[in-house]
Amino acid sequence: MLIEFSVENYGSIRDEQTVSFVASKYFKESDEWMVACGAPGLKSESILKAASIFGANASGKSTVVDALDHLQWLVRFSAGLMPDMALPYNPFKLDSDHRLAPSTFKIIFTVGDVRYDYEVSHRSESVTNEKLERYETGRSQLMFHRYTDDAGSVHLKLTSKMSGLKKVQQFLENKPTSLVMSRAAQEGFEPLMAPYNWIAKHLRFSEPDEKDASSFGPILDGAEGDDIRSDLIKIAAHADLGIVGIKSKSEPFLERMSGIEQVLSQEALERFKDMPFKTAVFTHSAEDGDVDFESGRESVGTLAFLGVVADVLIALRDGAVLSVDEIDRSLHPALAREIIRMFADEGVNKKHAQLLFTAHTPQLMDELRRDQVWLTTKWGNGATTIEPLSDYSVRKSERKSIGYELGRYGAVPYVDGMYASLAGA
Repeated sequence: MLIEFSVENYGSIRDEQTVSFVASKYFKESDEWMVACGAPGLKSESILKAASIFGANASGKSTVVDALDHLQWLVRFSAGLMPDMALPYNPFKLDSDHRLAPSTFKIIFTVGDVRYDYEVSHRSESVTNEKLERYETGRSQLMFHRYTDDAGSVHLKLTSKMSGLKKVQQFLENKPTSLVMSRAAQEGFEPLMAPYNWIAKHLRFSEPDEKDASSFGPILDGAEGDDIRSDLIKIAAHADLGIVGIKSKSEPFLERMSGIEQVLSQEALERFKDMPFKTAVFTHSAEDGDVDFESGRESVGTLAFLGVVADVLIALRDGAVLSVDEIDRSLHPALAREIIRMFADEGVNKKHAQLLFTAHTPQLMDELRRDQVWLTTKWGNGATTIEPLSDYSVRKSERKSIGYELGRYGAVPYVDGMYASLAGA
């Protein structure tokens, strides 16, 4: 499970900011959101199955999700970069001290009953620091520590149990943009496969505004199994979308991608010639029987809802961590609320999957505990800060959404007089 994620000097985040999934011991509310943690160093803690981030536009909500996505990208792909390729690097640029400083990412997570603490710092031209620790007992055990000195030399500190990683050092010296974790996975180095697989495969991301029928067409065709297919169809029929059925539709890929033949080589066109493009057909009930609609006839909200639900169903099945940026985009709050509630339900979320989401709809706060709500503020210097709602005095009986809309906790836009000059005032 995801325990904690921190980021520093990335995008609008200048100083280290943290989102934690550790439940507060001071709140005795909504125990359905908590899971007892048996990992060393965390045995007295409960972990939350969801966390949310609210804030004004451009306050840095999406930056947190993007930073987590970026960390996963580094772990999965950095070892495969060409030697002359730079790392994607997005430091805080509004003061001179940070423009050239490393971006830093830290994540704490558990795989089974083992806790891992992993951190990475990098600039565009090199990884400057990377460290992995594990907890099998109450004390941390170093797995490796890689760092780059001022002269640009790469150093790799290992314990005796990790001596098999020594062969990676020469690779890192030739390709300083590669993570140890990324290269070790290429080499199939067994002691690091558990943390690698968790970051590379159990962190999932869903973008509602990028959803169309192709995002869940393969699911309807059985690509994720009959249970996921059946559950998606059931949810579509019960979501008051006017849909009574969905079925998969396969089209030739090249016919679907109009104009692609102008940019691809003949060799590439041959490879794509027989590739199918999976989409969906939606069935609605009419007075004289059922009528099928192509996906282009469905609303943006319908496609966004079903696309996110498809991602949710797969995350629930796998016990994964799903991050959804602006979960309420194009969705009615009632539908967004139902998506969130799926993670709280022990009968549905049997493997303790977790949800991290950003949103603008205040009413969604009321589905959560106070320690599940995080607030972003962008200050006059352009830097984002993140703080939990639990830092504020919110009564248990108080609706969090009302206090938020009244500005009691900040993290709302101040727009008084925004159009006054246009009205001649």
